[in-house]
Amino acid sequence: MKIWEKSKISNLIKIKGPLMMIDSIQNYTIKKNILTKFKVKKNSWFYKYHLINKPIMPGILIEECMFQSAVCLLYLDKKNIDSEMLLLSTNSKFYGAISGENKLVIQTKLLKIKKKMIYFKSQVSDGLKIKCKSDFIIFNKGS
Repeated sequence: MKIWEKSKISNLIKIKGPLMMIDSIQNYTIKKNILTKFKVKKNSWFYKYHLINKPIMPGILIEECMFQSAVCLLYLDKKNIDSEMLLLSTNSKFYGAISGENKLVIQTKLLKIKKKMIYFKSQVSDGLKIKCKSDFIIFNKGS
């Protein structure tokens, strides 16, 4: 069951168009975790420009799926809704390419909050195989 659809997510995180990397929020627990999905279409815009002889989804866009999921989780906690979030660092490992049509599953877990630093662990899979894992830190510029 989909909890949030793309247009509602877009309004929440203030991203739209081709850089919107989440189609739905499936499940979440405030200050704990979130499960989102993103459908990659066989004619997605980035396939036209990235490794054109064997097009794959750019790693930075795979990471963007995870970051947007984390920001959704932060903004779903209403006390953060007006905060500006900045990505401070990331450590990602890639395990396989994403090409053609795919239904990506993004699982993101909030590990800890220390002062204004928010630590996350996330992974992207195609439903069967993990394609990327990442540890990253987001800085909450808000109060």
